[in-house]
Amino acid sequence: MRFEINDNVLNSTTRCRKNFQYLPGTGQCLCKLTGTVEKPPEGTDGIWIVNGKQVLVTKNTVINEKHDRAAVGAYVKIEGDLSGRTIMAYEIEV
Repeated sequence: MRFEINDNVLNSTTRCRKNFQYLPGTGQCLCKLTGTVEKPPEGTDGIWIVNGKQVLVTKNTVINEKHDRAAVGAYVKIEGDLSGRTIMAYEIEV
């Protein structure tokens, strides 16, 4: 089960807000973020900015570019874990 996030929920570094699913005992908050890519890193891996939120993309992140390229201005759907103020992405769909 995943929950949508909105523009004001990434301000807590110690616990999940109501729009996230918290996994007790793990310290993890599962979430989905949809929005526009504002700033990708050089290459694919690194910190992306999507709707003002930090999204960490690693070599393990699945990027599905079925509809468009993952670039500035692209609309994306991201699934991942919230860690502090950063979403650790495990899947990005463009």
